[in-house]
Amino acid sequence: MIGKRTLRIVSDGASQDVEIVLASPEPDGEGWVCSYSIGWPTGPQTRRVHGVDGIAAVHSALMMIGLDVNGSVYHQQGRLHWMERFVGLGFPVPKAARDLLTGEDAELFG
Repeated sequence: MIGKRTLRIVSDGASQDVEIVLASPEPDGEGWVCSYSIGWPTGPQTRRVHGVDGIAAVHSALMMIGLDVNGSVYHQQGRLHWMERFVGLGFPVPKAARDLLTGEDAELFG
């Protein structure tokens, strides 16, 4: 495992944790694969992202996580949060999706 991040869905004063786990990249045929999971309230989502090497696989996985969380209904409704004093979720997105970013994410990754 490379790391974990916990986001929170806040609704009517209550919050629910959403844990994101990024696995270490592994060789996969001629390339590499990096898996991640997001513990959504509706059920866990797991994806495998490919790259030409381990770094490319990790980079692509981070971008896909960024798309998943920033494109989620929870983020669109303004209910998905990371750190209290940080506006954004802390994940990059591909250039074509930068309009999904808010707060510091838009400044850092936009």
